[in-house]
Amino acid sequence: MIRTIFRLAFTGIALLAVVAGSTPSQAGQVLTVEIGPVIANSGAGAAYYFDVNLTNSTSTNLTLGGFSIGITTNNANVQFAQATTDTTTPYLFTGYSLFAPDITSSIASSPAAQIIAGDVFFDPSQNLAGADFMQTNTAGLARIYFDFSGTIDPSLAFSLVTDANITNLSGPAGDSITGSVTSIGNSLYNIDLIETATVPEPTTVLLALQALASFTAFYRGIKVRTSHRSDI
Repeated sequence: MIRTIFRLAFTGIALLAVVAGSTPSQAGQVLTVEIGPVIANSGAGAAYYFDVNLTNSTSTNLTLGGFSIGITTNNANVQFAQATTDTTTPYLFTGYSLFAPDITSSIASSPAAQIIAGDVFFDPSQNLAGADFMQTNTAGLARIYFDFSGTIDPSLAFSLVTDANITNLSGPAGDSITGSVTSIGNSLYNIDLIETATVPEPTTVLLALQALASFTAFYRGIKVRTSHRSDI
């Protein structure tokens, strides 16, 4: 529970705080998300996995600051386990991930199995505003691990959640650059780009940082008091 709260807090603040200048996205162009084939996992953990990749199908180079993706299936035998950055195709934020290697945001089993993964570009030195994503390049977004009750169904299919509130991309200023998300068949999806919005006001960032600082102090206080009680 605490980890989830920190993840949500840091995600929101990182999206607000990474405010270096960027060129607005070009509206009307698309990026393509591909859900890869299911592969049996020979290592520890869940029995199966598949990769989700992103391709820059636009006519320009982009700078990305964060993303969130939702994956779902109507197959009741699927139990999602984890989303990681261990993609075969080099991960989008390699070396600059805030949450790597575990980028799981949430897992649900009802009304349909669903997993949401997300990450934020983070450069401690603040020299870089986001990940440069060149035209025609493909990058890994997530490796999705899952278990399956019984013998796996060859027709098993997974879908990208097309709600732009769940599946979305952001620019380096934390502004959503996602318009509509649509299926184009064969496990491929287009994310339409919109113009980026204005950079958040510094006062908003300051208030967010202050809120996180207060929460961190409160949480540390709880840990200290709990530790003292255990010593009695």
